[in-house]
Amino acid sequence: MRRERCATAFSLILLARNSWQVGASFAFEAFVKAPNAEENDLLGQSVAYSADTLVVGADGEDSCARGVDTTAAADNGCTDAGAVYVFKRSGTTWALEAYVKATNAGSDDHFGYSVALDGDTLAVGAYAEGSCTTGVATTAATDNDCSGSGAAYVFKRSGTTWALEAYVKAPNAGFSEDNFGFLVAFRGHTRGTTWTFEAYVKATNAGQYDYFGTSVALDGDTLAVGAYAEGSCATGVATTAATDNGCDRAGAAYVFKRSGTTWTFEAYVKATNAGQYDHFGYSVALDGDTLAVGAVNEDSCTTGVATTAATDDGCSGAGAAYVFKRSGTTWTLEAYVKAPNTGQNDDFGDSVVLDGDTLAVGAVNEDSCARGVDTTAATDDVCTNAGAVYVFKRSGTTWALEAYLYDGRGHHRRHGRRL
Repeated sequence: MRRERCATAFSLILLARNSWQVGASFAFEAFVKAPNAEENDLLGQSVAYSADTLVVGADGEDSCARGVDTTAAADNGCTDAGAVYVFKRSGTTWALEAYVKATNAGSDDHFGYSVALDGDTLAVGAYAEGSCTTGVATTAATDNDCSGSGAAYVFKRSGTTWALEAYVKAPNAGFSEDNFGFLVAFRGHTRGTTWTFEAYVKATNAGQYDYFGTSVALDGDTLAVGAYAEGSCATGVATTAATDNGCDRAGAAYVFKRSGTTWTFEAYVKATNAGQYDHFGYSVALDGDTLAVGAVNEDSCTTGVATTAATDDGCSGAGAAYVFKRSGTTWTLEAYVKAPNTGQNDDFGDSVVLDGDTLAVGAVNEDSCARGVDTTAATDDVCTNAGAVYVFKRSGTTWALEAYLYDGRGHHRRHGRRL
């Protein structure tokens, strides 16, 4: 499975506009560092944002501290235990509100590899946590007999104080390297303080090394799941999943729908130009009836946005994003999205985010040395793997580039790894 390592800091580019209104602009607002920043802490491995609150994961942070504090620990006794930092904005000023650690923090747990935030509720994944415990509890287990089984933690805020609400384990935990908590997604308001298991979701064509669950997105009663290594050569959207394995790691996405407390399979989504090693489904985003899927290794040299996907393979690892629209229960391709400065191994589609009619796509290995925000993309290739973010806007059914956001402060910054 692709697990990328990231820098010890990240730059945060925020919108200087209201509710994504047309004609408003983007502006850089803050450069955020951990108060206990050190080499290989990997601050920025995960990010989530809700209103004036920002949470940032650093799954390589090494402190043995446990629980929640307002100051960050400085010890390095628990290698890769991981941490999450909560920042709060007042006006245009960001300040640390909470330093969040697992209540059973231990070496190599990678707490903070994934985060999700909605209002006053925070979910954190620790994909390598090692307890054999199953189900949901209010206190975290301390055994380490199932290395890499994984866990998720739910924290709740009251005022400015965060506290653990739930320690969540798979109901079939007990197997090493399941990596439960590799990704977490959260949407909607909760009632009460009790979490219960609702569904165990598998691909309808589950196969070895498909990596179903590499990416997940949740919006209301709709769930999208990526399996970037699924191997079918099928193309387009179907209501049944293909079972061939002729296109190794072409990738797929799966859409599930909830009615009451019952989840059912709705759509099997493939790239319309599916090809071997494209890694379609490496990232997914969902907003209402719109689904975006990243194919980080798609190989076309095409640039810009089209309604049909290109079939050339001249730019290995350039990457692409695909936008699908639902009408009733039917999903169809609305847009095939490529960077306006497509380049080999740029990994466009490594991350995708949707908000209404706005789509942001990360290209972590884009190589321009440009800095700041522009409406056109740079074409130099001087800063290897500097990274960039592309923002597209929809009008009706047409998508167009709105902004090109880039760091350009040096090689291997991998700007856009997390959105």
